[in-house]
Amino acid sequence: MPVGIVEFTAEEPRLVTSLGADIAWHSSSSDVGTALLQAPVETVVLHVRFQEPKGLIDTVRYVKDLNPGTRILLAASSSRALVIAEIASVVSTETWKRDQLTERERQVLALIRTGLTNREIAANLGISVSTANRYVENILHKKAVRNRAQAAAE
Repeated sequence: MPVGIVEFTAEEPRLVTSLGADIAWHSSSSDVGTALLQAPVETVVLHVRFQEPKGLIDTVRYVKDLNPGTRILLAASSSRALVIAEIASVVSTETWKRDQLTERERQVLALIRTGLTNREIAANLGISVSTANRYVENILHKKAVRNRAQAAAE
């Protein structure tokens, strides 16, 4: 599904990494007309900087868990405009990070799940113990868990 991205922020977005090859074009808001004429798309993503109000994600998840069929809308307003959008899904930073494990991190995680220690993982993969330690730390951070058992359980 080709998409176009209209940037309202100067930050290099994770969005570009996530969508990858599906991006037909990337423009500023002032150039969107030209982009649409040159490469029509099925979807336009308006990329804005979003400061998550405390508890927003947890509230959305709670409502969805309580009643999965509930339609959830998000309203954003300023002194000049009101925007209302339907929330189709929520992907938290933790989910995004978890999906971004490298191939080697996935190998290490598989060995963690078999119960191997970092020293045994290092020997199994032919890497140093300090490198194995670093892979385990990266996995714990990306999966937003506190220990190996939690990482293995996910």
